[in-house]
Parts: sequence; C-alpha cells; structure tokens
Amino acid sequence: MRIGQVLKIPPKTAIISTASSPASPPSQSAASTPKHYIVKNGDNPWTIAVKNHMKVEDLLKLNNLDQEKARKLKPGDKLIIQ
Repeated sequence: MRIGQVLKIPPKTAIISTASSPASPPSQSAASTPKHYIVKNGDNPWTIAVKNHMKVEDLLKLNNLDQEKARKLKPGDKLIIQ
C-alpha cells in the first residue's frame, strides 16, 4: 500500500443458509440462553453497558436493579447482558 492509493472494498454480502441447516433453531437457542457478564474491579453500570453495546437503562432493567442496587455492585457479581 502507498499513500494516496485507492482501495476497493467489496460490499457485505448476506449469509445464505442452506436447506440442510434451518436458520430458526440456532436463533431460538441463542435467544433463550441469556448471556452473562461478571463484574470486575473498577466496573460500574455505565462501563458494563458500553462494553456490551447496550443502554444503562436496559442493563438495569434486565437485572431488576435500581440506582441504589447498581451502586452496590461488586467484583464477582453476575449480570445478565442479553
């Protein structure tokens, strides 16, 4: 590569599922299994939400936390992130 060189990037293509592998069962199993995050030293609800590409409000709602409970998070606590 050189400075000023034009690069051609191919467009994203959709993944086409084959008839032998149905698309619905994997998505159902992924949706039914919640993902978790283990709180680390220095974490707070905002940093956890940012790391997991979600809103703080959604994180608190998923874990039945209000602001008071969120302040009491400590390393080792397990939170649902999906």
